[in-house]
Amino acid sequence: SAYTSLRVPALIMRGEHAPIPTRAIAERLPMLLPAARLAIVEGAGHMGPLTHADKVNATIARHIAESEAAHC
Repeated sequence: SAYTSLRVPALIMRGEHAPIPTRAIAERLPMLLPAARLAIVEGAGHMGPLTHADKVNATIARHIAESEAAHC
């Protein structure tokens, strides 16, 4: 219930091939966080930040830019 009070833009990321428990958590969090969105990194597993750094970094940068634009 504490998550529902968080109003910050949150980016939840998971790899397309992440383990099932990780997928379940990542799918549930955006339902609990009012300003969250889920991004799935295609082709990535659990270690997406290392194996798919370009995609992960681009997604994070886009999230930051969109969040800043929405709050200006």
